[in-house]
Amino acid sequence: RKGVSSAGGRGGGPTVTSPLHDATFDLKTGEVVRGPSVDGIATYRSQVVDGAVHADIPVAVLAGGEHERVTKAMCKRRSKDSRVFALVGGGAASLAAAETLRQEGFGGRIVMLTKEAHLPYNRVKLSKTPGATVESLQLRPADFFHKYGIEVRQEATVSKLRSGSQEIVYTTPDGGEEVLKYDSVLVAAGGSPRKLFCPGANLEGITTLRTLEDAAEISRRATKGQKIVVVGGSFVGMEIASTLKQKGCEVSVVAMETVPFEQVLGKKVGSSFARVLQKEGVEWYGTAQVRLFRGNQIVNGVELED
Repeated sequence: RKGVSSAGGRGGGPTVTSPLHDATFDLKTGEVVRGPSVDGIATYRSQVVDGAVHADIPVAVLAGGEHERVTKAMCKRRSKDSRVFALVGGGAASLAAAETLRQEGFGGRIVMLTKEAHLPYNRVKLSKTPGATVESLQLRPADFFHKYGIEVRQEATVSKLRSGSQEIVYTTPDGGEEVLKYDSVLVAAGGSPRKLFCPGANLEGITTLRTLEDAAEISRRATKGQKIVVVGGSFVGMEIASTLKQKGCEVSVVAMETVPFEQVLGKKVGSSFARVLQKEGVEWYGTAQVRLFRGNQIVNGVELED
């Protein structure tokens, strides 16, 4: 159940739950109880006087400052602990695992391997703010990883995971190959965007949306009046379509479903979103598939199946 629960929903202390993302927080400490949230929420002493709620909120916050971040206590790296916990992937799941290990008292080495050149960042925001900087999207600053002894090996592409000998083989940014011995490993590499295998799919101007670089390229091309076709009618496709429309682009969406989100939310809910798209001026091509992309070196058109 969303909202405030005096029993925490599972017999624990009082909690509050976000109705949008299902993240649940302890009302007394502000710590995350469950759900997709990196930080807890700030809590302040409050009381009800003559029917009005009074809260002791810091002056700095009232003046527009940020609320204090609430995180669970974490231990630091212990040099005498020789254990190695490897994390394959540099996204939010891998970061959450690293933090949980330290919160639970794991003092061994934590080694995160990511093929990206960045520290873990908020990938969910790419479809909403494709022009955002890496600094604004980072889930934790660099000194956080140093403080808690979390090693992040960037631009490291894992090629082999040998469970028998407990080894991970990966390539380094200079093309060399290294081996990491581990005691435990978590593979949280995430998924990859589905690419279309049709004529013209490799033309310039066609991109997927997965990385910060993908988003930056989309943002660069999304100038006012630019005609853009989004292939895919679920959450990411709808979000980027709406974002591009707000930037002044002429946006069309091509999808196999008859209405947006049909496979995940059903046709009735999807029809409501279809009306929103129509109101925003986004063209919707449902029950459609891409036959080919037109163009010489740069894409200039999309041909659909009959």
